Amino acid sequence: MLLCPLSSEIFLSKANRASGNFALRALFKAIGFAGGGSRERLRSGSCDREGLRAPCAFVFAQKLTDQIVRENHKFGRSGVDLKSPRRMGTKRRSLFTIVFCVLFPLGANAQPGPHPPCESASPFPDFAPPGQVPNYRVWIKNQWVLPACTGWTARTGMLVAIAGQFRYTGTADDLLLEVGAISTLKGIRYWSVTENSWRTLITSAAALEGPDLHRQRADFRLSEMKSGARLYFTETENRLGEPVIYGMRASDTGGNLVITMENVSPVKKFMLTLIKPGELQSIHYLSEVRPGIWRYYGLARTGEPPLTAFGVGRTESYINRALALYSHLTGAAVEPVESYNPN
Repeated sequence: MLLCPLSSEIFLSKANRASGNFALRALFKAIGFAGGGSRERLRSGSCDREGLRAPCAFVFAQKLTDQIVRENHKFGRSGVDLKSPRRMGTKRRSLFTIVFCVLFPLGANAQPGPHPPCESASPFPDFAPPGQVPNYRVWIKNQWVLPACTGWTARTGMLVAIAGQFRYTGTADDLLLEVGAISTLKGIRYWSVTENSWRTLITSAAALEGPDLHRQRADFRLSEMKSGARLYFTETENRLGEPVIYGMRASDTGGNLVITMENVSPVKKFMLTLIKPGELQSIHYLSEVRPGIWRYYGLARTGEPPLTAFGVGRTESYINRALALYSHLTGAAVEPVESYNPN
């Protein structure tokens, strides 16, 4: 990063006042780019992968440099022939160094965002091998870029990603039936960081005929799960004590399952609305890798403020809840997460 002041000093000393103003405009333009959502741009596409953040800054610096040069193509105002190849080469290199040094810290400090398998890029986090604890990652506030293929609208909040592989000898239809067996959600256990012990996460669960708590029914049939229609169910978490209605939709494309869920009723406690409808969302991707081996990738997000009313005041609490659902869907054992360190 010593190149930043060094190149600027050389550039300004060799050019006239007009060139110096040109360099300052380049610096201001880079700073403006940094304040205009560059973190999201630096984390998008291939730049979002770990180890490639510096090349991302390199690419954007090149683009900005070219844009600055195009916008200031009349350089000879003060009698200096800045159009000559030699002078243009020096100028472009100096401008590039200035812009790159502004953008590089953003790319270097930005953590990669989630890459679900619906994207063309390699999944992040990657799938853990069968029999091992799934990989997981957490993002808070606006530290992550929304994958367009999820269909979610952008907003701040907390996002948890779980990725793993598991052994399963059944078919995609069998998995859909297990997802539709809402009554089996009752009794799911998770590791409570607060109590430092295994606790029951969901105390009651039932399928619904519609978004009405008074219309409970039997678990969903396979034909209903494959219909693509929005199905409704209710569950009550241990920390909440009041039932919440969720909407669920499943799709099956050649054995690749995608299940989306979100709350359609507000999350309340003591008559106080904590979470608005649509602020608890999750997407679950399941597909067969080879006979007997399936992979799972799940995204779950909450709005702000955090669900402190659930007793979820720590990142580890969100992870343990997501792992509990992963274990339920896949039948794979999980281990308690006592502390979370993304590095």
